[in-house]
Amino acid sequence: MNTFEPKVSIITICLNSGKYMESTIQNVRSQTYANIEYVVIDGGSRDSTQEILKAHDKDIDYWISEPDKGISDAFNKGVRASTGEIIAFLNNMDSLDEKDAQIREIIVQSLEKERRENLVIIIGFFGIILGIILGIGVKYFSFLHL
Repeated sequence: MNTFEPKVSIITICLNSGKYMESTIQNVRSQTYANIEYVVIDGGSRDSTQEILKAHDKDIDYWISEPDKGISDAFNKGVRASTGEIIAFLNNMDSLDEKDAQIREIIVQSLEKERRENLVIIIGFFGIILGIILGIGVKYFSFLHL
């Protein structure tokens, strides 16, 4: 039986976040949903963030560390780098828990029913704002540890 498992792109943007970066990476990689892409956009940190990203290179599907023009620019870089059908923003000090997994399952089940092409789902408050700015129709959303 074919199971529809859309790719979930989780984007973390950060700057000088070495204190929390490792736990955020471990939290994303501990998720049970198999089809996750993890994207980290670092604004050119000067603390331990870059070293942590390098040490976890195998756990991150895409990361870049370079100066940006602020939060909106970092969000845009993350969206452009993502290849998932579902896009979620996870702040550096936040984490996904069992409640979030249940929400994700509801979203995945809804997608499976509709089987719509080019449907982008943005999870989280900043994702809703970004969706409005980019003109992306936000079909489903949820607040995840904001």
